[in-house]
Amino acid sequence: MKFENGQMQVKFHLPVFLRSEDMSLTRTKSKQKRKQTRTPITWKEIKRQKVLLFWAGVMMIYGVIFYYLPLAGWAMAFQNYKPQLGILHSEFVGLQKFRMLFSDVTFLRVIRNTLAMGVINLVATFVTAIVFAILLNEIK
Repeated sequence: MKFENGQMQVKFHLPVFLRSEDMSLTRTKSKQKRKQTRTPITWKEIKRQKVLLFWAGVMMIYGVIFYYLPLAGWAMAFQNYKPQLGILHSEFVGLQKFRMLFSDVTFLRVIRNTLAMGVINLVATFVTAIVFAILLNEIK
């Protein structure tokens, strides 16, 4: 980076196969201080980007359906939910359901069985994948 005659000069050095000319970027101090103004979005620009906007809309709808709507289940966890009353009018019971769940005798057994099945599945899948990888490696 060099300063000459009130100008900042930056040179980028590229590998030989990418060089087409001396690529230097020169800016004056006045240009550095000037704010970049945004160009207004026109209907022509929207029409040009219609495919991008369509897929952005699809992804936003996907996010609402699969990320935000399931959050209603969190509200249902703290209510005595009745479908005919809906989420907004069901009785709020707080942590009562969680106290009942954690004080249940079978809860610990259910958690233990779930974790055991997960570990067994993980080990079996891992071992099977390694065996198949070794078998494929031995084929010549």
